[in-house]
Amino acid sequence: MIFDLTFGEVVNNHLVINEVYYFGEGRKLGQNDEWVELFNPTDHDISLKNWTLTDNSEIVTTIKANKTIKANNFVILAKSASTFAKFGIASSALKVELGNQIGNGLDNTGDHLILKDPAGQEIDRMSWGTDVAGFTQNAANPVVSSGSSTERLTPGFDTDTFSDWHSQTPPKPGS
Repeated sequence: MIFDLTFGEVVNNHLVINEVYYFGEGRKLGQNDEWVELFNPTDHDISLKNWTLTDNSEIVTTIKANKTIKANNFVILAKSASTFAKFGIASSALKVELGNQIGNGLDNTGDHLILKDPAGQEIDRMSWGTDVAGFTQNAANPVVSSGSSTERLTPGFDTDTFSDWHSQTPPKPGS
């Protein structure tokens, strides 16, 4: 019997990008309804104030809200509260309104996200489609189908390759 195993590191000392919903072809929602979910795999709470997300446009989106993500929990970041209602995110889930879109809007065919802490240190990155800046593997990453998100297979599991990710239909922010 032959087994294929992938070994990675379960991140236990920093936040990770966990799920991304970007506006895709044929979707009724627009760039204002894009969102990013972060996961805190640590055993301590982390303040989100002044963390940043940067996309391939190099526009920095700063989390200005003074909110804290609890240990082993998720937070959903979006331009406005209207996005949270459209996706049926539970009222108990931590949600942060950014006040503006993420970067210049997440590109359907390829983009990347870089998560930095308040000191400006890069903590995590990921990419999809034609943009391979998020991973060490030198190959195009899949673009999800309409109505889907890109999600980590296991929250906190990070090998810095596109194999950590899959298409999630329907998106399931906050879980």
